Amino acid sequence: MFLFAGMLGMLAVGAAAFIGLESGVDEIAADTGDAPEAEEAPDQGAMMDIETFLNGGTPQAVEAQDAPEADPGAADLPAAGGFDMAGFMALLGLHGPDADAQERADAFDGTGETAEDEPAEDEPAHSPGDDWTITTGGDAGDTVTGSGGSDFLMGYAGDDLVTGGAGDDQVEGGEGQDSLYGDAGADTLHGDAGDDVLLGGSGDDDLYGHDGADTLDGGAGADSLTGGMGNDSLDGGEGDDALHGYHGNDTLEGGAGEDTLFGGWGDDAITGLGPDGEDDGETDYLNGGDGDDAITAGAGDVVTGGEGADTVWLGGDTADGPAEIMDFTPGEDSLLIEYVPGADTPEVDVQPDAEDTGLYHVTLDGTEVALVHSPGGFGMADVALVPRGAL
Repeated sequence: MFLFAGMLGMLAVGAAAFIGLESGVDEIAADTGDAPEAEEAPDQGAMMDIETFLNGGTPQAVEAQDAPEADPGAADLPAAGGFDMAGFMALLGLHGPDADAQERADAFDGTGETAEDEPAEDEPAHSPGDDWTITTGGDAGDTVTGSGGSDFLMGYAGDDLVTGGAGDDQVEGGEGQDSLYGDAGADTLHGDAGDDVLLGGSGDDDLYGHDGADTLDGGAGADSLTGGMGNDSLDGGEGDDALHGYHGNDTLEGGAGEDTLFGGWGDDAITGLGPDGEDDGETDYLNGGDGDDAITAGAGDVVTGGEGADTVWLGGDTADGPAEIMDFTPGEDSLLIEYVPGADTPEVDVQPDAEDTGLYHVTLDGTEVALVHSPGGFGMADVALVPRGAL
């Protein structure tokens, strides 16, 4: 199948184009200076106001023995905005992806553009101020909890539990198998290394799994979820969501709302139906990307299989309107139609469109259930019936 055909659906809802996600970790080295003695810092992380910190306060949220020495001016804020993430992370002793972190900060502050090697989802614009709080963990598994305002939370190494709380939070899991909870607000969560669990909660959240086999759940709101490098599980939840599996054999479920799902590279399982197998009646845009994908569509959904031998399942209440398959390849792809078992054997019919060459109408017991675009032809040999519950 041709990958570009599915972009019609993504454009229809104005979804952001997914481009890529770079992994890799670099240590940030800062100019030498005077660092606090190790005994001056507690073993566990704590909170402090970011403006106090940037104006010379001691960052009690950092273990001093782990902090690289830094130029005292490294984290000064320019007069016209632009948060210096590299200097900020060096001053805190955070060992993270330096260029990647600065790009996030540019988008995070609303002053820069997303780099070509990052997914193009917009991250919320914030400027550090009185209501921003920094909290970090240590080298062991920590419990890090945000304040009632906007927080920057970092789990560091270990298997951490990080909760943003109220406010628009930026949460970094770091190394280890972390559990990140955005809770209320428009939050940005980065799992980083390890098999992480990211829950956006309420609000329009941005979730990034990065490395590992991650589990992402957007919750309520219009969320953006990007899996990363492993075999990830993405659930948009309620709201009009955009999901991108990226690399690996991923599982994507849009949930309620008008969702845009893109599997990426791998053999992905993509569904526009809810967890109960029922259709919410909204139009979803389902794109498999490269690989042999299994795509489950409901009434009115738009499907693009992409490259590979793809299987399209038509489930839910197909009588509510036909799904549209944009790039069927006969002999390679398959169309499976769910039916309700009964006394009568269901009848399937395939007819070419009278005016549009390469367009075919598929009916089940006289009701149109699919429109299939297939320049190479399409017929009964490409269709199979499956009883309800088999999907």
